[in-house]
Amino acid sequence: MKKLFISSLLVLLVLVGCGQASTSSDPDRTSFKVGITDGYQRLAWKHVAQEAEKEGITLEIVEFSDYTIPNNALNSGDIDLNSFQTIIYLDTESSDNNYDLTYIAKTIIEPMALYSNKINTLDELEDGGTVVLGDDVSNQGRALNLLAKAGLIELSTSETEIPSLKEITSNPKNLEFIETLPNSIPSFLSEVDLGVINGSVANDAGLSLSDALFKEAVDVESENPFINVIAVRTEDKDNPGILRLAELFRSDAVKEIIETETKGATVPLW
Repeated sequence: MKKLFISSLLVLLVLVGCGQASTSSDPDRTSFKVGITDGYQRLAWKHVAQEAEKEGITLEIVEFSDYTIPNNALNSGDIDLNSFQTIIYLDTESSDNNYDLTYIAKTIIEPMALYSNKINTLDELEDGGTVVLGDDVSNQGRALNLLAKAGLIELSTSETEIPSLKEITSNPKNLEFIETLPNSIPSFLSEVDLGVINGSVANDAGLSLSDALFKEAVDVESENPFINVIAVRTEDKDNPGILRLAELFRSDAVKEIIETETKGATVPLW
């Protein structure tokens, strides 16, 4: 098994430069920082910042290139809210790192799909083919469930559980699995046979769901652990300013931005 690494220097520089936000819950605060990772979120939160400014609320947008950093930044007070992750990722990160975080609003769901620059159908995937997938618990587990759904592997876990590579019980094509940061997977499509990529990352890379060889079914009514959320420190979950920012995000204007920028690859949940 191989593991690919990319530098987190840019992320660390962003953290150094973003300053220290208040870690105390102050209901009268009017200045906040939001952490994001995706391209369309930049436009969406820029709109939120503009609307918030009309109400006397200042919002600074802090961008991260590494999924492992925004929750640490939130928990330590470098930012006040973030918008990049699923429920299961937030729960896992909070448990593993003793973060005191929670979510205040559901935002979108991004179907995960299988993409390739080398084959046109899954039937063309040869014995010993290479598959690149995310190296974090939630994205990797989600990817493995999708590969099982596509009939490429079998798992010892159920569809509602989050498996890891060690839960693979059958691998008839002897696939080789390569782990890397989720948002770097598209850059390896020219080197591997198959990439398992979520909606926002695929969209940022210029991929469309119509290009996918296999994709998740989306049920927006379900209690899906892969629904994305706006997260805050638990002490700030009732902060009026932060709650207003969440309301402004869940607006018709932001919905239109998301649907336009992602060409339907990301589904707003309001």
